[in-house]
Amino acid sequence: MARGGILLIPAYVILGGLDIHEAAATTLFVFLFAGVLGTWLFYRKGHVRWRVTVPVCVGSIAFSYLGAMANSQIASRPLTIIIAGIIVFSGVYLLLPSRHAEGTYREGRTPAQQALLLCVGAVSGFGSGLSGAGGAVSSFFLSQRSFSSCCFSGGRRRQAWEGSRAALRWARVI
Repeated sequence: MARGGILLIPAYVILGGLDIHEAAATTLFVFLFAGVLGTWLFYRKGHVRWRVTVPVCVGSIAFSYLGAMANSQIASRPLTIIIAGIIVFSGVYLLLPSRHAEGTYREGRTPAQQALLLCVGAVSGFGSGLSGAGGAVSSFFLSQRSFSSCCFSGGRRRQAWEGSRAALRWARVI
């Protein structure tokens, strides 16, 4: 989930003295390694549902670059406010009870659900590139309200990879 990752950005700024842009890019880069290992472990256990994961990844790839581009164009102060808002929203949202009973989740079987998954990926990818933690955070929110959360195991890892590459490219690191 997005439990600790969202706290890395303020930690890098406060404790590491990084600029908010550098903190977001660094956080995404750190997620890369955990993401690769996590994806492999989830895949080995059979927890990646490709029918759900593929559209999320496709949507996230292009939009993570757009999010990173937006990150590079936003001044530090407004970007800090955006990321702080995401952190506050994340905390409040996790306190809300889920509205779905067990067994009522959709699994991406219809074209409409596939299109929704593509949109989930787009929103998650943009958030990942913009904030440095938005991909996992926003896919968690959307998955809890729309789809089985275990369906997103591989998709979140792929978003971390794409967001990392995009953020580093826009930060002119690679």
